[in-house]
Amino acid sequence: MKYSAGVRALLVFGIAMIQCVLAQDPHGNGLPMLVGPFTVDPNQTQLVTSQWVTGTGCPTGATIVPLGGAATLMTDSACPTGDPSDTANQGLLLVKGGPTGNSAIAAAAIHNITGTVLTEVGFDIRSGSHCAAAPRFSVVTTDNVTHSISCASLSTVLSASPGWRRLRLFDLTQASPPIAPGSVVQTTSIVFDDGQDTGPDFSGQAILDNIDVNGNLLGQGSATGSSPHQRTGDQ
Repeated sequence: MKYSAGVRALLVFGIAMIQCVLAQDPHGNGLPMLVGPFTVDPNQTQLVTSQWVTGTGCPTGATIVPLGGAATLMTDSACPTGDPSDTANQGLLLVKGGPTGNSAIAAAAIHNITGTVLTEVGFDIRSGSHCAAAPRFSVVTTDNVTHSISCASLSTVLSASPGWRRLRLFDLTQASPPIAPGSVVQTTSIVFDDGQDTGPDFSGQAILDNIDVNGNLLGQGSATGSSPHQRTGDQ
């Protein structure tokens, strides 16, 4: 996708702000992977949000109770595996209202994976969600090169469900620019910066679950931040 000069400037600005957020995090050291949502909205346009929301995730082993019936367990066919620590069926909601050119970004920082060599990335995405240049993984390797892996570049590996798809990328040389085998991660985030003027759906929103890094799935969180200087939680 080709962007205008103004939108390209916004992308550069957003990447710089995301790296600022990630620089505040004590990565690695054997800590579990965390996905911390935050937004970059320097002009306080109030048109973006990023947060984990209870009840919006892809159900794996969820309890359902039919009217007048007994409780049973159900698992969506798109997510036969999930995050076992997610007991509230959370999903990651990313929204950007208004135009793509607005200087605001919804994002989520992936913590505690610095020093990792990526072998796969992906997520589950709810039907009706935007899936084009965004949401995307933004990966900075230790040579300070920023690599993008867009939703549109991911392959569907499970799609029998009408409500969800499981998307993956196993060949990291398909990133833009390619991530060479053996490259080491410095920072990683998920970025959502397509607004309601960007197709094919023009929704300006996506719901993700089971964020996958090297087969490790993360489907829950507890914090929502607002900017690198106004973040709450996710420290």
